[in-house]
Amino acid sequence: ALGNGELIGDIYGAALAVVAKTPDLDGDGVTTLVEAMVSALVDELSEQSLERTLTDLKAGKGETYVNRLLARAVFVLGEHPEVLVGRNHAYAKAVLGALLKAAAPLLEDGLEQEDFIALLQQAVTAASGNLTLIEMDSTVRVVVMTVGTSISQDHLAEKLTSPESRKDMLLVALAAVAANPKVWQRLQERDLVQPLVEGMLEGLRADPSSALSGPSMVAALKESLEALSRRGTLLLDDALSSGTVPARAREVVKATVEHAVAEIDAEIGKTITGEQVPAFLGRVLSVAFKAGLSSHQQVSNAVAQVRTGFDRA
Repeated sequence: ALGNGELIGDIYGAALAVVAKTPDLDGDGVTTLVEAMVSALVDELSEQSLERTLTDLKAGKGETYVNRLLARAVFVLGEHPEVLVGRNHAYAKAVLGALLKAAAPLLEDGLEQEDFIALLQQAVTAASGNLTLIEMDSTVRVVVMTVGTSISQDHLAEKLTSPESRKDMLLVALAAVAANPKVWQRLQERDLVQPLVEGMLEGLRADPSSALSGPSMVAALKESLEALSRRGTLLLDDALSSGTVPARAREVVKATVEHAVAEIDAEIGKTITGEQVPAFLGRVLSVAFKAGLSSHQQVSNAVAQVRTGFDRA
């Protein structure tokens, strides 16, 4: 990925752009910052699995395309010195690497470079002034990679027929972490982020009436992640008190979402329209997750409670 000397030059250029926006650095500080940035980004882009990803992308799109993409990405980071100074470059490299891995299949399938740059811009903008998020480089990486891997799988890809929908899924994932970073950090400390998000996505794929596809699937993920974020502490406390291992937590959340989607499907044409399914789902999961890792009965009770509110509307 780094065979082209121009790319390393671009990384140095981005580092120097950061220096220009950080005038209070002395000579040693400038050297340290440039070396740290260049080392961090080169290490990330040379990481074995990412290098394979970029090699595959080159095979499909060409070396010039990939080098141009990386150069543009590096300069997006250079425009945001706040996510690169000090130890913060760990966040920058984690986000860049995670997005490249998650978006590579989408780029081969029609996602435009502009869309990828917009994703990266969103990630660094979300971190601006949000020290908690910047310190969560590993958590952001896990969430983005989990969603990215899932939306590339055939069953879910069928429901996200446009590159735009797939890009929006990644944006939703970034926004969910940015909105409540401390909860996601606590979940990650117990290795629960990946299993919970995977379980949620697999539950959404069930969708018996195919009410969730394209924009509605994006909206359903947004509502579901917000419910997970809102009740994350309760889920964590329940998992810890019951001794639930991550793999079991994944299966419980999958079953919870599947059951919720199936029950909500029966409400279409009675209580709600198809367009209201994502919002209804978000409310059901928020109520069900109050009890922690929910049972089918708790999901059914939550549907009945939310149905009453919709009937009054």
